[in-house]
Amino acid sequence: MDAVYELLGRVADGFVATVGQTIEVVEHDLRDLDASVVAIAGNLTGRAVGAPIPDAEFWPDNLEHVVADQVGYATRTPSGRTLYSSTIWVRDTSGTIVGAICVNVEHNNIREAFGLLSGMVDDVPTAPTVPIALVGPVSEAVLTTFTTDVRELVALSLEEVQQRCG
Repeated sequence: MDAVYELLGRVADGFVATVGQTIEVVEHDLRDLDASVVAIAGNLTGRAVGAPIPDAEFWPDNLEHVVADQVGYATRTPSGRTLYSSTIWVRDTSGTIVGAICVNVEHNNIREAFGLLSGMVDDVPTAPTVPIALVGPVSEAVLTTFTTDVRELVALSLEEVQQRCG
């Protein structure tokens, strides 16, 4: 089992290195409930190696009834942060749960950023229009700008003249 726990610890480190600071992966060895955390990557819950089981769900009597992994449920830290979590059970060759990999993800910063960006984008028209005086009445048209060199500026100017003259 020690080789399995060593591998799972490396996998946890890889997840956090890939995803970043919004994820925490905790590895539990349930042979010692008072110090079940044997590896932790990331830091959303403030735990460290040697921490006990997170809650009564991990007591052996409760684990006897567990059939499937628990994926995609909400949890809350003692400080009140809401996390999105999954528990993947580690079983021995007889099918007994002997450990767990717990993945915790915090989406609060992403939600805040999304809200901020959505508010900014909601105020911007999808196709900005600027009235351009053509030969004849003023009409609404999309203004093409932001040329990067003189050739583009000349080509854009010629295109505008061609549109005006027909």
